[in-house]
Amino acid sequence: MVKQTGVSRRNFLKGAAVGTVAVAGVGSLAGCGTSQVEANMPEKWDAEADVVIVGGGGAGLAAALGAVEGNAGKIIVLEKMSEVISSSTAICGGFITFSGSALQKKFGIEDSADVFYQDIIDWGVTGNPEVIRTYVDNNLAYYDLIASLNVPFVDAVSESPGCTIPRTHTVNPAQHVMLLEKACLDKGVEILYKTTGRRLITNAADEVVGIETYSGDTTKYIKANKAVIMATGGFTHNAEMLNECIPGM
Repeated sequence: MVKQTGVSRRNFLKGAAVGTVAVAGVGSLAGCGTSQVEANMPEKWDAEADVVIVGGGGAGLAAALGAVEGNAGKIIVLEKMSEVISSSTAICGGFITFSGSALQKKFGIEDSADVFYQDIIDWGVTGNPEVIRTYVDNNLAYYDLIASLNVPFVDAVSESPGCTIPRTHTVNPAQHVMLLEKACLDKGVEILYKTTGRRLITNAADEVVGIETYSGDTTKYIKANKAVIMATGGFTHNAEMLNECIPGM
């Protein structure tokens, strides 16, 4: 397992799907090992990939495209719904916050990552400054990605809660996620619909080496040679995590 000590624009996974306020999050990247000995391991693997991504919304599909761009190898995306237009991204309002975009410049809106960072710090109750800094410094990676896929933006930039500068960009949410899906499929990403990631599989070194999935009445085990990326939008069902991210909710 290689420990990475920095995050650059290039290796930042393209696509923290962001809502109107702040980060909605690509989630976490877990290191992967290869031990097959521990009791936690399945008797056999049903499938194998280099990277397995849990969640087929904007964050997960963008992460898949980032992995393809980084030559990560075989990519599998798990999506619990029967189609991506039922994902959290597809049924949201279509509002995405960007700082320093071409659309802002078109309307004469001067913005910067530094101002964006300070707005999040000032408006938030808690937050990890390093994570926020990484997010604001790389926020245009997702803008560039969906613009390259010809996702159309509404020709306006709106006020954003907690922001001193208008930053809300608007897209058609279903069209947005369907274009991401098409790009993934065109690049050979395998998307498993109606498939839920149920349990991370770890070895004795506590390294994630795969994931247990559930589809219908069938349980399967997918080996991940490099990483499992959590990109699910359902954290609001976890009261403890919700309170950690948005105290009081």
